[in-house]
Amino acid sequence: MGIILDFHDCLLRDEDLVTLNEGEWVNDNIIQFAMEYLRRTLLTTVDYVLLVDPAVTQIVKLADARSVATVLDSLNCKHTDWIFYVINDSLSTTSSGGSHWSLLVMSLTREKSYHLDSLPSEGNYGCALKIADAMAEHCDRNGLRTVLQTNVAKQRNSCDCGLYVIVFLEILCKNLFETKGSALMLDSVASESVSSLVLSKRSVLKKLIGKLSNVDS
Repeated sequence: MGIILDFHDCLLRDEDLVTLNEGEWVNDNIIQFAMEYLRRTLLTTVDYVLLVDPAVTQIVKLADARSVATVLDSLNCKHTDWIFYVINDSLSTTSSGGSHWSLLVMSLTREKSYHLDSLPSEGNYGCALKIADAMAEHCDRNGLRTVLQTNVAKQRNSCDCGLYVIVFLEILCKNLFETKGSALMLDSVASESVSSLVLSKRSVLKKLIGKLSNVDS
């Protein structure tokens, strides 16, 4: 399959775009693109927010302690405040697939961890706990080990979890940007407006990818 977009650290192919069709499960490359777009636009001058790509999250979740320490060092996560991990329930160290997406948000200065899941799953919560343990160990912040299940808007089907994660990311990063990192405002991801944003997110992302693809060519 051909490459349709080369956007900084993200490469999208035809098969990735297909996952934005109605009824499809959005894959890790689409989520990585959404994160990279946030980095290159809203967060371009922000040093207090770190977005961790799904593939890197897999390593933190499943690799041995030495490998995890190396990855976390490379992220320079000790020197930021808010860290976002996109989580899935896959147990593969070579793929970040799986069957469900959720979001883990951590604040080092507050020693708080929040799990945002639009379709609450024990599997994803267990993965969030593993990452929180690794972060607590690496950053010497024991408070991170307590992961709070956060009230968020709930999906109405089995395939929109990745879109909810993207919308959660966009809303919370905007909140942090506007408050210079002082307020996450979790109530904003429990609002009914979230589901409305999710309904249009597939077409919004398709249009954005198409626009950037034309610029890229």
